[in-house]
Amino acid sequence: MTLLYLGTFGLVFSLILFGYLKPEILFLNQTYIYTEKNRIAVSRKIAYFPFILLIGALFLCHSSFQYINMANFARWIDGGWSNDMSRYKFAFEDSIKYSLKDFIVFQAQEPLYLFLIYFFRRITSHFSFVLLAFYMFILYSTIRFLVCFVRNVSLLHVFSFFSIFYTFILTSYCLLRMGLAVSVGLYVYECLLKNKWKRAIFFTFIACGFHFSAIFLLFVIVLYKIYYATKHNFKFFMFLWFCSIVLGFIAVRFSGQILGVFGKRYLAYNSSGLAKNTYLTNFFFLLLVLVKKKSFFKSATDDVCFLSLISVFYILILQSMLMIFYRMIFFTYPCLVILLPRLFEIFSLQRKKYFFPLFVRVFLVFYIIYFFYKFCRTAWFSYGLFTFDLFYFY
Repeated sequence: MTLLYLGTFGLVFSLILFGYLKPEILFLNQTYIYTEKNRIAVSRKIAYFPFILLIGALFLCHSSFQYINMANFARWIDGGWSNDMSRYKFAFEDSIKYSLKDFIVFQAQEPLYLFLIYFFRRITSHFSFVLLAFYMFILYSTIRFLVCFVRNVSLLHVFSFFSIFYTFILTSYCLLRMGLAVSVGLYVYECLLKNKWKRAIFFTFIACGFHFSAIFLLFVIVLYKIYYATKHNFKFFMFLWFCSIVLGFIAVRFSGQILGVFGKRYLAYNSSGLAKNTYLTNFFFLLLVLVKKKSFFKSATDDVCFLSLISVFYILILQSMLMIFYRMIFFTYPCLVILLPRLFEIFSLQRKKYFFPLFVRVFLVFYIIYFFYKFCRTAWFSYGLFTFDLFYFY
């Protein structure tokens, strides 16, 4: 019932967010605020603001006032409790006992996140207020990213966002630091969109302050610099990218032998398998982009999404060495949300070319549905999200 409720809310949440990008769907004509003597014309987005305010407030309630297991066994990873939110809550409570330096050493997590926890604990004893601040940031960053990246709003955008990114936000109810890191990563993509690569590097290191896996964003930034330096010769850029992938796999063979000396810890991180289906589908998306290269690359938005897509294969290299690197894939989700509707758009149905575009469109829709199905079948349980309950204040 909880998953059904959160899923239903997520669809409404996604619809209203994308409605804000195209409010003329709801407000067909000029909108006004009426006073006793006259009327004042307002923009459609201002008229739409109460909808955003309401759905945003409900989202913050869902995210900030959720059940957190505070039984002692939930404090430890090996205690059998999979939801990390309990351990974040315990760390918040424990931070009052330490100096900042000792707290960072004791927790052994990313320093910026620990600094914020240490700071918040000294101004409030309620962890729910901390979650409220964090999820306000996640909500604002998400809306800002959509405003920057979405051009032609379609219904597929809504379902793509719901299936890929909204479910990731639900995952952050366990992987809180990852949720914050990806939200900061949205500003990296925005900076690249505006050709501010130095600022993008700055936000990358901020994101690493929440989760070290954000170092993935440096791959996107480096490719961005090479891409625009060689934009006159796309084939040469792809050749350089392919060579870097091959050299990466060669380097990993030697790195794997070195990491093997760490024994049990190295083997523990390799308990899960290689995410072959993820890389295969991303390779298929890459082929689709290359097939429709002339139609696809129309704006800087398309460029950034493409660079995020091909950066996925560096994760494959790293995951072949250490499985935990797969979590870097979360940083590709925002651009994937934009990429799928874009591919659906350019593979339009034509009389002479009907069957292959139809196949592509069916596959894209199937992928979006299957992504949500896989979340319900695996992530929902593996991250302990099935324990979610509302209206708890800590």
